[in-house]
Amino acid sequence: MEVRKMIYRIGKILPKSWTDSRRLFALFVKPQQLKMLVLDLDGTTLNDQKEMIPENITAIKNLRRKNPKIIVCVATGRTFHESVRFAQKIEADFLLTNNGSAFYQRVGTKYELGKAFTLSEQQYQTIYNQIRKYESENSDLAWRIGLADTRYNIITDNQIGVLKKIHKAFSLTEEKVVKPVLIKDFAEIRKQGLSQSLLNIYLDFGQTALGKKQYQEFEEFLQREEVDYFQWSDSQYEIVPKGVNKGSTLAVIIAEQRKKGNYIKEHEVMVLGNAENDLPMFEKGFRSLCPANSWEGIEKAKNVRRLKVTNNEPFVQAALDEYYRKPSMVKRLLEEIKERHEAIRRPAVLKREEMEKEHY
Repeated sequence: MEVRKMIYRIGKILPKSWTDSRRLFALFVKPQQLKMLVLDLDGTTLNDQKEMIPENITAIKNLRRKNPKIIVCVATGRTFHESVRFAQKIEADFLLTNNGSAFYQRVGTKYELGKAFTLSEQQYQTIYNQIRKYESENSDLAWRIGLADTRYNIITDNQIGVLKKIHKAFSLTEEKVVKPVLIKDFAEIRKQGLSQSLLNIYLDFGQTALGKKQYQEFEEFLQREEVDYFQWSDSQYEIVPKGVNKGSTLAVIIAEQRKKGNYIKEHEVMVLGNAENDLPMFEKGFRSLCPANSWEGIEKAKNVRRLKVTNNEPFVQAALDEYYRKPSMVKRLLEEIKERHEAIRRPAVLKREEMEKEHY
């Protein structure tokens, strides 16, 4: 009975779209070939101890063995030095860092900068001056500026506060991974030749009454600037260039592959993520999956599916199993086609309803 229902549903849709017909035909006849696997780190590929469990590493290696042409991309909010060791473990082809502000390409066993998306020096100067003003009043404020330059990791003048927070957040079980540049003023950034290498800015105002007041004031300040920002908690901001995110930079990587003759379609990309900064990737229309314990607002992206497996379990293997499970893929494709056709028909339906109202 279920098969008959599916055939009936397919029959209702296929005549309306030859492209959709070919895609459904491919699901039944051709083996599905994943061309790109995109992996967020914290809360997705890494467990709560900030480790990549052996099962996830094995799943990626097995995928590479079966599909040698697969492109594996790590997409993280971490800086280069906080994430490169994980990219090396799975031999990722691309490493997208700082929430899309830069990406690096594997060359042998090392990674070289592919492209960086930075704020203008004037924008950084304006934001930097505001940060220093708050810092002079608030001893709990910690900040850092991410760098595309692989010789270093961050710029800060608050070594103890910032480095302790970074180490606690990103490196629970390993030695210190940050390589800081300590500065006293913005002129020193220029002197060291780093003014064209500045990526995102991270701030933590602390939990004092003054910190909370500054946190609210700073949002008003950011809204007047041509930047985008994430609010990670009631005390933390991350500032990135306008329009730059994981999704936009992933699109750049795919476009560059197209120039090389490697045409990657939306359904040939699988994105695994768990948080708000992954939404721009999900919204690109790729096959998107998240762990069971992901951020509660993850369903803002319509095409993301929450699996029953958490990031502390073999989530990557579960996601790959889900991708290659044909009945599930057919169901998702049918739902996608139905939504698209309904969107096309909606204006005509509304117009007809208006005419009927006028008639009566």
